[in-house]
Amino acid sequence: MGDQPLLRVDSIKLFADGVMEYPTQTAAMLAPYQSPDGKPRKYSGKLYLAPAAMAAFIDQANADGFNIHVHAIGDAAVRETLNAFTAARAAGNTRSFSIAHLQLIDPADIPRFAKINVLASMQLLWAQPDNYSIDAVKPYIGDERLARTYPARALVASGAVVAGGSDWDVSSFNPFEAMATGMSRTNPKEPARGTLNVDQALNLDEMLAAYTINAARVLDRDQETGSLTVGKAADFVLLDQRLTAKTTADVVRRLKPAQTFFAGNEVTP
Repeated sequence: MGDQPLLRVDSIKLFADGVMEYPTQTAAMLAPYQSPDGKPRKYSGKLYLAPAAMAAFIDQANADGFNIHVHAIGDAAVRETLNAFTAARAAGNTRSFSIAHLQLIDPADIPRFAKINVLASMQLLWAQPDNYSIDAVKPYIGDERLARTYPARALVASGAVVAGGSDWDVSSFNPFEAMATGMSRTNPKEPARGTLNVDQALNLDEMLAAYTINAARVLDRDQETGSLTVGKAADFVLLDQRLTAKTTADVVRRLKPAQTFFAGNEVTP
């Protein structure tokens, strides 16, 4: 569509906390981190924004015409963000709200995403067992919390919209790698590690939606792109293999675009 701007400045990203991995441990947690020997500590990470400051920022952003996208890794940061979004919705704010990463969410907060229309932007390439998700995390949060990391299936089951994102350039921009990991929860480079919370895996249709229409929703452009619908932009790729309900994660990981179309016209990389 010729009248679509290719660049639109209409969203602001906030950081509610940091990261969970040792030794940084700046993700804000509802319960303290523990020592490697399992003993509790007093330290629970930190919130980067006081609740009142976050609420005021969201209110001003709404007045200025901006959507809000929040980085939240720990369950305390997720709760703080949901609290702020809940207050904004109660005040009549209808902007697009999304939370990125969502490594740990308290079970009581999972239904709140659908209830107040907050999009869950997940980087599921990280939902594989490796030195970041296991070695630098498990000794410091314990088995119970580790078993609840990257809860994609729980979010979908609650009615939440899960979108796919890369977080490039600290992660791969190849969506097929992330889709495959979201389906299998395995690490192809270290298969001996097994799976990371395979009960939270998504199926192929859910991963395709995450990286198309749901990603467009996070950008607040789902009325313009994200699906092949009359009136939307004809931006799409043709893959080198046909996908079916039996397509495995290993096949998805190897997918490549055979043809790329922008505004209905084929483009050459």
